[in-house]
Amino acid sequence: MLVVDSQVHIWENVMLPPIHRQVETYSKDDLLQEMKTAGVDAVLLHPPGAIPGGNELALEAAAAHPDKFAVLGWVPPDSPDVSRKLLDDRLKLPGMLGLRYIFMQPERQSWPHDGTMNWVYKVAEEKGIPVGLLAHDFLPTVGEIATKHPGLRILIDHLGASPI
Repeated sequence: MLVVDSQVHIWENVMLPPIHRQVETYSKDDLLQEMKTAGVDAVLLHPPGAIPGGNELALEAAAAHPDKFAVLGWVPPDSPDVSRKLLDDRLKLPGMLGLRYIFMQPERQSWPHDGTMNWVYKVAEEKGIPVGLLAHDFLPTVGEIATKHPGLRILIDHLGASPI
Protein backbone atom coordinates (compact mmCIF):
# COMPACT_ATOMS: atom_id res chain seq x y z
CA MET A 1 0.00 0.00 0.00
CA LEU A 2 1.23 3.48 -0.91
CA VAL A 3 1.25 5.86 2.07
CA VAL A 4 1.16 9.58 1.17
CA ASP A 5 1.13 12.50 3.59
CA SER A 6 -0.90 15.21 1.89
CA GLN A 7 0.40 18.28 3.72
CA VAL A 8 4.01 18.76 4.72
CA HIS A 9 6.22 21.84 4.92
CA ILE A 10 9.97 22.19 4.53
CA TRP A 11 11.84 25.43 5.19
CA GLU A 12 15.23 26.90 5.90
CA ASN A 13 16.65 29.75 7.97
CA VAL A 14 13.36 30.89 9.53
CA MET A 15 11.21 30.06 12.53
CA LEU A 16 7.63 29.22 11.64
CA PRO A 17 4.77 30.09 14.01
CA PRO A 18 4.52 27.88 17.12
CA ILE A 19 1.92 25.54 15.60
CA HIS A 20 4.87 24.19 13.57
CA ARG A 21 8.06 22.42 14.52
CA GLN A 22 10.31 24.94 16.28
CA VAL A 23 13.53 24.60 14.32
CA GLU A 24 15.11 27.12 11.96
CA THR A 25 15.50 24.57 9.18
CA TYR A 26 13.50 21.46 8.37
CA SER A 27 15.02 20.23 5.12
CA LYS A 28 14.06 17.68 2.51
CA ASP A 29 16.74 15.44 4.01
CA ASP A 30 15.19 15.76 7.48
CA LEU A 31 11.83 14.92 5.96
CA LEU A 32 13.17 11.96 3.98
CA GLN A 33 14.62 10.47 7.16
CA GLU A 34 11.34 10.89 9.05
CA MET A 35 9.39 9.47 6.13
CA LYS A 36 11.59 6.38 6.18
CA THR A 37 11.14 5.97 9.92
CA ALA A 38 7.36 6.42 9.71
CA GLY A 39 6.86 4.26 6.62
CA VAL A 40 5.60 7.15 4.48
CA ASP A 41 6.27 6.65 0.77
CA ALA A 42 5.62 10.16 -0.58
CA VAL A 43 4.46 13.60 0.48
CA LEU A 44 2.69 16.58 -0.98
CA LEU A 45 4.74 19.63 -0.06
CA HIS A 46 2.89 22.84 0.77
CA PRO A 47 5.41 25.69 0.78
CA PRO A 48 4.72 27.92 3.79
CA GLY A 49 2.99 30.94 2.26
CA ALA A 50 4.77 33.64 4.22
CA ILE A 51 8.32 32.47 3.57
CA PRO A 52 10.34 33.95 0.71
CA GLY A 53 11.74 31.17 -1.45
CA GLY A 54 9.39 28.51 -0.10
CA ASN A 55 8.15 27.52 -3.55
CA GLU A 56 11.65 27.19 -4.90
CA LEU A 57 12.76 25.04 -1.96
CA ALA A 58 9.80 22.67 -2.43
CA LEU A 59 10.24 22.51 -6.20
CA GLU A 60 13.96 21.76 -5.82
CA ALA A 61 13.06 18.89 -3.48
CA ALA A 62 10.52 17.55 -6.00
CA ALA A 63 13.07 17.77 -8.81
CA ALA A 64 15.69 15.94 -6.72
CA HIS A 65 13.26 13.25 -5.49
CA PRO A 66 10.32 13.00 -7.93
CA ASP A 67 9.30 9.65 -6.50
CA LYS A 68 8.99 11.14 -2.99
CA PHE A 69 7.80 14.74 -3.37
CA ALA A 70 5.15 16.71 -5.25
CA VAL A 71 4.16 20.33 -4.64
CA LEU A 72 1.10 22.48 -4.15
CA GLY A 73 2.82 25.81 -4.57
CA TRP A 74 1.49 29.30 -4.90
CA VAL A 75 1.75 32.42 -7.02
CA PRO A 76 0.87 35.88 -5.73
CA PRO A 77 -2.84 36.30 -6.47
CA ASP A 78 -2.62 40.06 -6.04
CA SER A 79 -0.32 40.34 -9.09
CA PRO A 80 -2.29 38.50 -11.80
CA ASP A 81 -0.40 39.90 -14.78
CA VAL A 82 2.93 38.59 -13.47
CA SER A 83 1.54 35.53 -11.74
CA ARG A 84 -0.21 33.98 -14.75
CA LYS A 85 3.13 33.58 -16.53
CA LEU A 86 4.79 32.45 -13.30
CA LEU A 87 2.12 29.79 -12.86
CA ASP A 88 2.56 28.56 -16.43
CA ASP A 89 6.33 28.35 -15.88
CA ARG A 90 5.99 26.53 -12.56
CA LEU A 91 3.51 24.01 -13.96
CA LYS A 92 6.22 22.91 -16.39
CA LEU A 93 8.47 21.93 -13.47
CA PRO A 94 8.57 18.37 -12.17
CA GLY A 95 6.22 17.79 -9.28
CA MET A 96 4.19 21.03 -9.42
CA LEU A 97 0.64 19.69 -9.16
CA GLY A 98 -1.44 22.69 -8.11
CA LEU A 99 -1.82 25.62 -5.74
CA ARG A 100 -2.40 26.19 -2.05
CA TYR A 101 -3.27 29.37 -0.17
CA ILE A 102 -3.57 30.51 3.40
CA PHE A 103 -4.94 33.89 4.38
CA MET A 104 -3.76 34.36 7.95
CA GLN A 105 -1.52 37.38 7.36
CA PRO A 106 -3.48 40.61 7.92
CA GLU A 107 -2.84 41.91 4.40
CA ARG A 108 -4.22 38.66 2.91
CA GLN A 109 -7.34 38.18 5.00
CA SER A 110 -9.57 39.99 2.51
CA TRP A 111 -8.40 37.98 -0.52
CA PRO A 112 -11.06 35.24 -0.34
CA HIS A 113 -13.81 37.89 -0.32
CA ASP A 114 -12.59 40.90 -2.31
CA GLY A 115 -12.07 39.30 -5.75
CA THR A 116 -8.28 38.93 -5.49
CA MET A 117 -8.51 35.15 -5.86
CA ASN A 118 -11.08 35.09 -8.68
CA TRP A 119 -8.57 34.80 -11.51
CA VAL A 120 -6.75 32.00 -9.64
CA TYR A 121 -9.92 29.92 -9.43
CA LYS A 122 -10.75 30.54 -13.09
CA VAL A 123 -7.27 29.61 -14.34
CA ALA A 124 -7.00 26.58 -12.04
CA GLU A 125 -10.38 25.34 -13.26
CA GLU A 126 -9.31 25.80 -16.89
CA LYS A 127 -6.00 24.01 -16.32
CA GLY A 128 -7.55 21.23 -14.23
CA ILE A 129 -5.27 21.82 -11.24
CA PRO A 130 -6.41 21.72 -7.61
CA VAL A 131 -6.42 24.69 -5.26
CA GLY A 132 -5.86 23.99 -1.58
CA LEU A 133 -7.33 26.46 0.90
CA LEU A 134 -6.93 27.01 4.60
CA ALA A 135 -10.58 28.02 4.74
CA HIS A 136 -11.58 27.72 8.39
CA ASP A 137 -12.87 31.28 8.57
CA PHE A 138 -14.60 31.47 5.17
CA LEU A 139 -16.16 28.06 4.53
CA PRO A 140 -19.46 29.55 3.22
CA THR A 141 -17.41 31.42 0.61
CA VAL A 142 -15.88 28.10 -0.51
CA GLY A 143 -19.40 26.92 -1.34
CA GLU A 144 -19.91 30.04 -3.46
CA ILE A 145 -16.57 29.44 -5.22
CA ALA A 146 -17.52 25.83 -5.94
CA THR A 147 -20.86 26.92 -7.38
CA LYS A 148 -19.22 29.54 -9.60
CA HIS A 149 -16.44 27.15 -10.71
CA PRO A 150 -18.02 23.66 -10.87
CA GLY A 151 -14.93 22.12 -12.49
CA LEU A 152 -12.50 23.47 -9.88
CA ARG A 153 -10.91 20.89 -7.63
CA ILE A 154 -10.84 22.42 -4.13
CA LEU A 155 -8.87 20.94 -1.24
CA ILE A 156 -9.78 22.09 2.29
CA ASP A 157 -6.97 22.01 4.88
CA HIS A 158 -7.54 20.60 8.36
CA LEU A 159 -11.13 19.54 7.61
CA GLY A 160 -12.04 23.24 7.72
CA ALA A 161 -10.99 23.59 11.38
CA SER A 162 -8.74 26.39 12.55
CA PRO A 163 -5.11 25.30 12.88
CA ILE A 164 -4.59 27.56 15.90
